[in-house]
Amino acid sequence: TGEEKVEKQDREQIAEIKTGLEYFVEEKVSLPEEAVNVMDVRKSGDTILIASSEGRQKSSLIWKTDDKGESWERVLDLPEMLQYSLVSEALFVEDNSLICGVQVDLLKEGADTANRQKKYYKVNLQGDFIELSSDMSNQEISILQYYDSQIYGTNQRDGIFVFDGETGALKESFDKMSGQINGFCIMNDKIFIEGIDHIEILDALTGEPVDADEKLRGSLDPVLLKGSRTTGKQGFIDKMICDPSTGLLYYINADALYQYDFADAEFKEVLYGKNYRFAEEEMVLMEISSS
Repeated sequence: TGEEKVEKQDREQIAEIKTGLEYFVEEKVSLPEEAVNVMDVRKSGDTILIASSEGRQKSSLIWKTDDKGESWERVLDLPEMLQYSLVSEALFVEDNSLICGVQVDLLKEGADTANRQKKYYKVNLQGDFIELSSDMSNQEISILQYYDSQIYGTNQRDGIFVFDGETGALKESFDKMSGQINGFCIMNDKIFIEGIDHIEILDALTGEPVDADEKLRGSLDPVLLKGSRTTGKQGFIDKMICDPSTGLLYYINADALYQYDFADAEFKEVLYGKNYRFAEEEMVLMEISSS
């Protein structure tokens, strides 16, 4: 969470990690015990929504708290038709609707895991599950983003695919990037793609490479990525996220949260905590989102 104030006695300690806005501080929010696998978080005022999958029959899907985790309301479960299914991807979009990928009947006794069926749904808080086009399943999408009322996704090897935000029908595919896609985010009509050791940038409307921001392209030092994948500290995640409301770009790994400084053309550590990590060493990073 970004806060405008930091205790006076802490200012000298964290002066070197001050961001373009203010500072980052930690605020712990307890999760419901049943929410084993949290896939996305949406915060609006005092209300926090989480999308989770328990990995068991009758899985919960959406939880809600209005008191910073003191109590949680189980808002939505998987419907009867999906009671033996597993939610593998989930992304909050407009009006707190949810786009989710579901591996149908995967948890059913005797299920053929080698020939599992995957479907995508758009879900609202009233419990309506609208099945999206099979185009999304056909492309084996594993990473989702939502931008300008459209769904963007990748299977991490064949490029970026653009789907209709209401139907899930395939509209475009962008393949002008090199190598594996570890993740991506979208902001200001640009797609920022995280490769093995670099960032590539595409126009979000045309899919054409963007010639600008050459320094940003090479700013993900291989050492930065190597460190997160070998130290095993506080989680095993590498992820890049955009904050369109502020125009800021972040990269997070097991060691730290970094903000890209467009003026200095480099990522800088900004997470306030011991050694730029979480203040509590037992915490393990599993997911991050910006809202």
